[in-house]
Amino acid sequence: MSYDSYRPGQIYDTRQKRLVPRSLTGESHSGWRNYDTWNFNLMVSNDERAYRRMQAFRDNFKQKIKRGDFDREKAKYALRKYLSEEVKRLEKEYGAEPDQRVDLNNVDYDEILDAVLED
Repeated sequence: MSYDSYRPGQIYDTRQKRLVPRSLTGESHSGWRNYDTWNFNLMVSNDERAYRRMQAFRDNFKQKIKRGDFDREKAKYALRKYLSEEVKRLEKEYGAEPDQRVDLNNVDYDEILDAVLED
């Protein structure tokens, strides 16, 4: 398969024998909603700097929950904005191939937030 026509967020569907958006495959990945959500979590969980940032978010969110001023939408926005920067840094640092990159528009930030709060 050639990556000439590849765009982030696509995978090669062997049944259709063509590139399709990951979101259209309807497949979960290792217990996560999709590949991008799994890969996003994997990257931020396995890098010390990103993991510490995620822990700081968790601690902040849990304090807000205790005070009663936790806003789930604002929390998802913060995760998307700041942890996405970490993912981009890691992809660049490790030279991720196109099919290994995270399509940030396809990440389920609700699932990421739930995982952060479970820690």
